[in-house]
Amino acid sequence: MVKLLSLYAYNFKKLRFDEPLRFSDGVTLISGLNEAGKSSILDAILYALYARVIRPPPEKGKTRNEDIIAYGASKATVVLEFAVGDKRYRVSREIKRSGKPRANLDEILADNSLKPLAVGQEKVTEQIEAILGGITFNELVSSTVVAQKELNKLIELRKEDRKKIINVFLNLESFNIVLENLEEQKRELEGTKERPGRLRVEKEKLESLREELEEYLKKKKEREDLVEERMKLLKNIEKTEAEYAEAEKLYKMLQEYDEFLNRRQKLELEIEGKRKQLETLRKQRETLLKNIENTESDMHRYRDLHLVEKELESLSKEYQQLVTLEHQIGEAREAETRLGIQVRSLEQQLPPSAKATALRRPSIRPFAAGAAASIIIAFILLFIGSVLPALLFLAAGVVFLIIVFQRVSRLSRMMVLQETLARLEQAREMHATARATLRNLIQNHSVKTSYLKNAFSSLPRYGELFQQKLVEGLPKAVEAVLQQAEKDRQELNDLKSKLDAYREQLKNLPAEHELNQVESEIHSLGEQLEGVRLPTLSPGLEFSRDVLEEARKRVQQLAENIQAYRTRTELLSQLVLELEEWLRAHGDVEQRYSEQLAVVANLERELAVVRKAVEAIQATAEALRNRVKPLVAAHMGIILPALTNNRYKAAILDDDYRLQVWDPDAGQYRVKEVFSGGTEDQMLLAMRLAFALALLPEAKGQKPEFVFLDEPLGSSDEVRRSGIIEYIAIDLAKKFSQIFIISHVGGLEEHVNHIIRLHEGKVVETV
Repeated sequence: MVKLLSLYAYNFKKLRFDEPLRFSDGVTLISGLNEAGKSSILDAILYALYARVIRPPPEKGKTRNEDIIAYGASKATVVLEFAVGDKRYRVSREIKRSGKPRANLDEILADNSLKPLAVGQEKVTEQIEAILGGITFNELVSSTVVAQKELNKLIELRKEDRKKIINVFLNLESFNIVLENLEEQKRELEGTKERPGRLRVEKEKLESLREELEEYLKKKKEREDLVEERMKLLKNIEKTEAEYAEAEKLYKMLQEYDEFLNRRQKLELEIEGKRKQLETLRKQRETLLKNIENTESDMHRYRDLHLVEKELESLSKEYQQLVTLEHQIGEAREAETRLGIQVRSLEQQLPPSAKATALRRPSIRPFAAGAAASIIIAFILLFIGSVLPALLFLAAGVVFLIIVFQRVSRLSRMMVLQETLARLEQAREMHATARATLRNLIQNHSVKTSYLKNAFSSLPRYGELFQQKLVEGLPKAVEAVLQQAEKDRQELNDLKSKLDAYREQLKNLPAEHELNQVESEIHSLGEQLEGVRLPTLSPGLEFSRDVLEEARKRVQQLAENIQAYRTRTELLSQLVLELEEWLRAHGDVEQRYSEQLAVVANLERELAVVRKAVEAIQATAEALRNRVKPLVAAHMGIILPALTNNRYKAAILDDDYRLQVWDPDAGQYRVKEVFSGGTEDQMLLAMRLAFALALLPEAKGQKPEFVFLDEPLGSSDEVRRSGIIEYIAIDLAKKFSQIFIISHVGGLEEHVNHIIRLHEGKVVETV
């Protein structure tokens, strides 16, 4: 008999107990506002026992630490004390956000000392399941937790899972174990999607051996074919070698004929080439000698050119001086003209009496003194009151000032005239100098011109040309002479370059004795040509390059065939050796294939036996489980009227444990889904309680003495709610010593034995 003694939870979801919460027999109401932690008490008990909770659902079979540790906390602690028969146990678990959780299971002895039983999360869970008689998390939740949101849990389980739960509570654990062992044996034989079974592995081995056997027979036949092919190739080699000998003999004969023919043609070509070369060289020599003679004759026309070059160079310099004189004369004439214009301009600016006027200097000082004295006296007279005399003296002073201003103006004009006279004298002097310079330059130019005319006229080779061009002017005549001299000099240099080139070419040509030697070589080659005699060919055989090429290709093809035959023969010999080695290595494949056939047959027989055993055990278990259905129906006949205020009184379960209820209005059994949501919840609550009452008494002394009803009254009206409370307090209390009702519905306090009131995860009241 399993009973709950106490629970301590801190930072577990909403729970933060200051001390352990004691559980008593009877009906206990766990109340509080939403999120006060009511359902967390059930999760804490389940986590202490199995390290799992109902909500949130676990991932990959495990509850995540961060889902059960309170927000802001680094760890959570759960300690549960429970009794199984007359033995008491304490399980404690500590969960951390990071790191492995800690778990301990101890037995509480009579003196309250602790006896360690298991340490570690998995080992503690395994030991608790063993203490509870093998009851797992899903089995305990399905039988002792009745939650409004999960009333349909047992029905919604897979059919096989429902069968296992019922087997446990019918004392049919051995059926589960045997079935699991047989299923494991079956999976081991058949395999799964993740891993292949033994039968499949052995069949794959058999298939591999079958393929190996087929390969063995194939290679055996292949070896025989290769041996036969090798014998044929050896005969082909013998035959082809005889053909090769005949073809090679013919090819050598034609090749020898071709070599003699090539030698003869080569000599003929060599003789022809040397004759043409000799003829070409003699023509080149004659042509070069003639060109040298003509070039020397042309150069003779310029034999006196070197005599006049120095004189012509001197006259050219004299002519450049004459050109310079002409430029100087032009500049001097321009200066003389410019100065003459300047002198005439200055003479026009001066009046005829300018020189005499410039020599007379007007007096200013007496008039300036008179003006100053008159003004001073006028001020004095004005100061003493003689106005009229003062005005007279003032007028006299003004007259003297006017005369002074006139004399100053005249003096200024006289200074300008003097400056202009000085500039005129300077310009006259410069003009006279320019005239003298121009006369000298003209005289020198005349002398230089006469000299150049006489010198160019008497110049050998070019005097006549000078006289002809002189009518156009001296510059034209001199330019014509210089241009003709330059042209003659260039033509002479060209002739010299030609002569040097001809002589160099003549020098590079073979000498006469070398040409005679070439003639001797031609004669020797002719004698060799007469000595060349072509070999005799076989009767009916006419030589040609095509015949020779065909013979060569025939020899080459036969040689390639022989080589290919030999290569293929060697390859076949190697393949035969490899096949024989492979055949020797796999010679026992037939025996191994027969043995593997026997192995597969044995496994198939074993799998058939296992399948038959599974079917027999499942049939037996099913027959035993079918005994539960009448008990469930009987209990529902008692529970359902109490919960529905005698509205519905009978219910049955089909083969898949689907609930059907007798509808008095319809006069037949109908599935629960056709009724209202509240009525459906009451039917499921009746069924869940009926299952607990029908199944749990069948267990071996490990029947849980506690049951949790999570919000069983939420969807019931007041009349049916009173019926449910009455059933729990009277009838259900006879079956379970500890009944825990989790509810926020008010008015239940007078119907329960104990009250646990929660607020924000803490126990604020226990009654």
